This record gives sequence, C-alpha cells and structure tokens, in this order.
Amino acid sequence: MDKILINKLEVFGVHGLMPVEKLSPQKFLVSCECCLDSQKAGKTDNVDYTENYHKVTDIITNTLTGTSYNLLETMAEDCALKVLTACPLLTGIKLRIEKPWIHSAKNVESFGIEIERKWHSIYVGLKADEINGQETINNALPMFNSEDTLVEKVSSVVTSENSSELVCAIKLKSLLNLDEFNIVRIGIENSFGQNEDAQKPESPEDENEIIDGEIIDSDEDNTGEYIKTEILLYDDLITSDEFINVPSPEIFEDPAYIKTISEISPYAVEPLSKKRFIDLSEI
Repeated sequence: MDKILINKLEVFGVHGLMPVEKLSPQKFLVSCECCLDSQKAGKTDNVDYTENYHKVTDIITNTLTGTSYNLLETMAEDCALKVLTACPLLTGIKLRIEKPWIHSAKNVESFGIEIERKWHSIYVGLKADEINGQETINNALPMFNSEDTLVEKVSSVVTSENSSELVCAIKLKSLLNLDEFNIVRIGIENSFGQNEDAQKPESPEDENEIIDGEIIDSDEDNTGEYIKTEILLYDDLITSDEFINVPSPEIFEDPAYIKTISEISPYAVEPLSKKRFIDLSEI
C-alpha cells in the first residue's frame, strides 16, 4: 500500500492531566503514514488523484490547537477520525503523537502514542415484515450514517426465500471495530421496538385475549413495525465468537442475502467458501 509520510509535525497545545499542563501550550510532535493508492497520481502528475499533505497537517494542527485534551489517546483518535473523514482517498492511517516536554518524568526523552485506523468494509442484512417492510427499511437506512460510518451501496428489496419478510443488503464503510459496530447495529434494531420474535406469544393460550367474556383473535395486533439486522460480512474476517458470527450463517440459510449482496457487489468474496457472490448466486 502506498503512503503519504508526514514526520514530526510540531503543534503547540494545552493538553494533559496535570494542572500545570493547562497553564500554557506545550509542544507535541505528530507523525503519520496516510495509506492510499497513489499510482494514478504518479502516472498522471495530477493532484486530483491524491491527498494534499498540507490539508492533512492543517487538520491535525487545527484539531490539537482548537481543543484541550487530557489524554494522548484521545488526541490521536480525534486526529485520525478527522483526517480519514475529510480525505476520501485515504484508506487508513498510522498516527504517532510524541510529548517531548514532560513535567513529571526524568531521563525520558518523550512519551507518545501510536495508533492505526482504517476504513472497514461491512455488509449488513436488513429484514422487515411484508406489510411495513419497505417503509421500515427506508427509515432505518439513514440511521447507519454517522461521522465514522457511511452507507455506500443499497440493494433492492426482495422477499425472503424462507418467509414472507422483506430483505435488503447494504454495504458500509466504517472506522468502527466489530464490537463497536455491533453495538450500533443493536441500537438501530432496538429503536424500532419489539422485533418479530418478541411479538410472538409465549404460549398458545396467549394468542387470543378475552374481552367481556369473548375470545378475541389478537393476531392482527402483533404486526407492529420491526426490523432485524445482521452483520453479514466484516472485511474478510472469520470469527468463532458465539455472539458475533461472521460471516453470518444467514448468508446461506436465506439465499435472498446472496442475491442482494451479489446485486451491489458481485465480485465480493465470501471468506469461508472463497467464492465470489456472483458465482454463489448462480448455484
């Protein structure tokens, strides 16, 4: 992977846990490796095909001079997030912040933190009831967009091959790790209230209710809006975690997911079978 290199950018800011560190600006040295494909820029000599390193240094400088931080870790996270979201050609960044002026340590040249962050490719499956499903999916899609996650592609909505539910697949790029994104996914799902499983009666006796001595069929009352979400793919990761199973077994249990992923990313590879989705859709 090609990289834009920035070495020991000097930035002065008021950061640190100790009260004395809040009195006046201190010097921080920032170095970073910005990952991108620079081949087209190299062959054309056209700046439009690369990211300007002055833009990167301005973002870092403005971040560290505009806010007071307690921790180097938070400084690094914010700088990485702002650089990656502002520079669309970058696929990742390794960022190092050193603190050479140390008030509480002797015989140490500097303290520092180094982090690596990159955009992850995530495919999510959405499943909703056949009556309100299209509207529910439309309402859910904007909820996946945030400062650190963007919806890139959305498939058409099709009917599940296992039920009458409606199914859709979306492709995201996200800076969140798998656990962080799973929390976001659950939050979106829960925002629509009970899912289908929660609406099912616990026993046959609960399927009907008695009002004024009459048995009332309550099936029609259990059709509230819900959405079920599933992390289908996360990069090319294969996990054995019982709580987050990636690739999701749903990919093969409901062929509608193969169909919808194949529609938006036909040449994406399913990590377990090592087959492209366009080939899986033809099986």
